[in-house]
Amino acid sequence: MPILPVSFKRRLACVALIAIVLIATGCYFESPNSGGLYADVPYFAQEEYYLCTAACVQMVAKWSNVDVTQEDAFLFINGTPESGVHVGDLIRGLVEYTNLTDAYNDLGLNNDTLYFARQISSVSNKIPVICETDAGSHTVVLYGGSWHMTVDSNNHKTYYWDDVYFHDPSRGAGIRYTAGAWQGLHCTSFGNVCSQVISNSAAIAGPKTLADYDPTIYVTGGDGSAHGGGGGPYDY
Repeated sequence: MPILPVSFKRRLACVALIAIVLIATGCYFESPNSGGLYADVPYFAQEEYYLCTAACVQMVAKWSNVDVTQEDAFLFINGTPESGVHVGDLIRGLVEYTNLTDAYNDLGLNNDTLYFARQISSVSNKIPVICETDAGSHTVVLYGGSWHMTVDSNNHKTYYWDDVYFHDPSRGAGIRYTAGAWQGLHCTSFGNVCSQVISNSAAIAGPKTLADYDPTIYVTGGDGSAHGGGGGPYDY
């Protein structure tokens, strides 16, 4: 189902990720050894073809210890089967039903490192993000990811973002995509614009994320390549 009328060309979307050392107001993250992070978000399948966005609200609401039906959420966010849900109404629903009371619509190009830094900031703080997929026709909930780290003979650390975890209301729970495949799923329409509805308090450390890179830490794509094959993260 379309999430937003095409006339708005507003986006939601998600992650091709970056290794970070992050200290910021209200949020704290250190680059880990090999492992993963995830928010404990329950899964709900969409009950009708037009309820993908409402199902995402329901998932994040339950993560926030709030129960809401998909039909009630859909009515509250002014959804229609024909034109979907406007991003402003989605944000209003998140403020009403979830802990993402500071949610906002975040846009970026597929080569916007600050956009991706905001994403990893949210993931590293175990806070889910409502994401757009399928060229703007669908929404999912990003809730985590996994990576591994290597150290060479010069003690240079390389972080490989291996998988992104998301719940898809139509495809199923706990889906994993590589960083490159994930970026391709989310940043394919309107000139490779990516979009997401994200918590400001979780994402605000994005600029600090980039500023805090240690000079000896290099970041590459999840398949071991940098710009060419991985599709993200980016090398520094």
